[in-house]
Amino acid sequence: ANSQETCLVASPWYLDFGLGRKDCRPAPREVNYLNACTTPVTISNVFIGPGTTDTEFELLDPPAPPAFQLQPGESFTVGVDYLAQVTGMNLSPLFVDSSDLPIPLMVPLIGESSKKTDKTDNFVQQDVSKVDVLFVVDNTASMVEEHPKLVSAIPAFVDAARNKAVDVNMAVTTTGISAVSGACPGGALGGEAGRFFPADNSRQRILTLATPDVTQVLQQNVQVGQCAQVEQGFEAMRRALTSPLVNNVDDPRTPLANDGNAGFLRDSAALVVVFVGDEDDHSPDAVATYVQWAQQRKGENQPQRATFFAIAPTKTSCATAGGTGTRYADAAAQTGGEVLNVCAADYAPLLRQVANKAFSAQDRFPLSEEPDAGTVVVSVNGTPSPSGWTYDAASNSVVFSVVPPPGSRVAITYRRACAND
Repeated sequence: ANSQETCLVASPWYLDFGLGRKDCRPAPREVNYLNACTTPVTISNVFIGPGTTDTEFELLDPPAPPAFQLQPGESFTVGVDYLAQVTGMNLSPLFVDSSDLPIPLMVPLIGESSKKTDKTDNFVQQDVSKVDVLFVVDNTASMVEEHPKLVSAIPAFVDAARNKAVDVNMAVTTTGISAVSGACPGGALGGEAGRFFPADNSRQRILTLATPDVTQVLQQNVQVGQCAQVEQGFEAMRRALTSPLVNNVDDPRTPLANDGNAGFLRDSAALVVVFVGDEDDHSPDAVATYVQWAQQRKGENQPQRATFFAIAPTKTSCATAGGTGTRYADAAAQTGGEVLNVCAADYAPLLRQVANKAFSAQDRFPLSEEPDAGTVVVSVNGTPSPSGWTYDAASNSVVFSVVPPPGSRVAITYRRACAND
């Protein structure tokens, strides 16, 4: 083994494909590599090394040409397929040769092929007394109608947190990744790239209910300007909660002082991300990649610990919204969250709805795979529960009408469906 500082930050830091079958292999997954240093690095090769069975994992669309330079703050993504043809546990290393490392950076690839058709998803109902909430706000020019409604709704969100007596961290970033214009507020030229707003620290950026005038400060912080060009909400979230931002007071790649995000993300807290935008997400990677990253960040079998909500375009659209937020809807469904209509005249009921759900015990448990109809069996604390829940096919979730209390162990067993069956 080798351990040392590296410019490349891999998200996620391992790929677990879970359980597959020869006739029903898991969907491909992705790894994103970010240059977290202040200098460029040269990537000379991306390859899968020797493993338990060398034919089980395949690279999809590897970077071309094999050697290229990655500038500070730039990233690239690698897709990996798991064939699941060899019964048993399969492990291989995904390697990246980088000019700042004497040996390649490794991301473990893990998968298991089994003839078993049944699967059990295990969950632990969380105590949601401590929650980290990140608002990712669209800062493009089309948000002129939506920003005032968001500002007016912030008191409803803060009041809901107070009423629930939640230990809450709150921060804001934008959907902007690249700098655009000096007309953008906050010091980052519209390209926060995950840095909390305002990046120039003209106001406090990580807020709690004990922050003086917290409602007014959060209202000011969500006024992120209308100057960027591309909405990359998922990518902004991932960068905000990834090294070097998440664990540094200062982002070493930028001239701004103390523009890191250290102190926001707490291991003991649930993570809630609220995306606000009048257009769908345009981040470079697949929705599942961002969902899996967040789940691994907070615990894949802990549904309440990483939940996405969005105030975004829905099928009930309006003249001020662009298209339908299908990516936001997909991510919300996969994490047990919800999408609310950005065309609403008043956002206060929407944010109150988000807060009440985010700060309450989980009633919706997303399954890791789709079940065959009628095969879902639920138990709570080892006792079968034939009633008190329903299966929602639209979100592939078990929804409880009687919510299990915090600390409950929920086991959901089902026969895995497959398009090849």
